[in-house]
Amino acid sequence: MFAVKHPKRGWEKREGIPTLAQMQEIVGGNIEHFHLPLKSRTGIDLFVNEEGKLLDLPSNIGILNIDELALVDILVGPIIAVRHDLEGETATRTDEDL
Repeated sequence: MFAVKHPKRGWEKREGIPTLAQMQEIVGGNIEHFHLPLKSRTGIDLFVNEEGKLLDLPSNIGILNIDELALVDILVGPIIAVRHDLEGETATRTDEDL
């Protein structure tokens, strides 16, 4: 399972693990990756349009550095969220991930 978030909407659950072509279709172009580590050594991978800011796509979510409580980046356009396992392979995400 993976999730998609469009600007100004909530997370939408989708079945399966997305292919590169599916991710590019969802975000509307080439993808850029953001890794969100979790304490369990697994993590969440976020994918966005790599040219989203150049294309002036609408803001979606902010990424915070928890240790410093500082805004790291603002992701724009559609966002795809998947989990990765201990080997770094894409895995199905859980409801708690969102």
